[in-house]
Amino acid sequence: MKRAFTLIELLVVVAIIGILASMLLPSLAKAREKAQFALCKNNQRQIGVATNIYGSDDNDYFPHSTWATNTGWLYSNNQKSSQADVETGTLWKLLETHEAYRCPMHLKKTHGTQKLTSYIMTGAVNDFSDQIWYKISQLPSDYIIFWEANEDHEGNMWNDGTDYPREDTNGNAKLTMRHGGMSSITAVDGHVEAISNVGFVSELNASASRLTSCPTHGSH
Repeated sequence: MKRAFTLIELLVVVAIIGILASMLLPSLAKAREKAQFALCKNNQRQIGVATNIYGSDDNDYFPHSTWATNTGWLYSNNQKSSQADVETGTLWKLLETHEAYRCPMHLKKTHGTQKLTSYIMTGAVNDFSDQIWYKISQLPSDYIIFWEANEDHEGNMWNDGTDYPREDTNGNAKLTMRHGGMSSITAVDGHVEAISNVGFVSELNASASRLTSCPTHGSH
């Protein structure tokens, strides 16, 4: 006679499988989140490289941040209603892939330039003006020019693909909370760093801030 599993033995096997699954699933979820964060940082790296290539083709000038104007790095002629509108931005010819403009974990796309991107360019590259264009060489190589923005605050910070780096009047942080309290920033030279909201605020308040000092008249 062939020996079959008893009900008890079968239940023991099922229980062991359940325990192993409960141990493995959190690890797999964390691994997936780390992979998505890596993709997000790579997106910013591509944007940083494209920004520098743009400068090399335009007498070292930054692409406009879109501060108080309808044409800039992210879109032109106020076209910002869908993901396809990144194709009108000044960086598109250098970075022709929609995925590079959005974090893979960014699912909310309902307001302003969230429909186009997950990232914000600081208005400091134009001295928070539509009349000034800085050259890349005018800012320190580690000056922060892009960050992954907070998707939960839908005010002006998302309206134009550019913003002040400081917190808003309610003290809301500017960085996303998608990556377990971490986000990423891009510097003038194109390198990308992981940073926490606490680290970002520390940068804001530093005496030699990489976020708020402008070449012409200091801190904003």
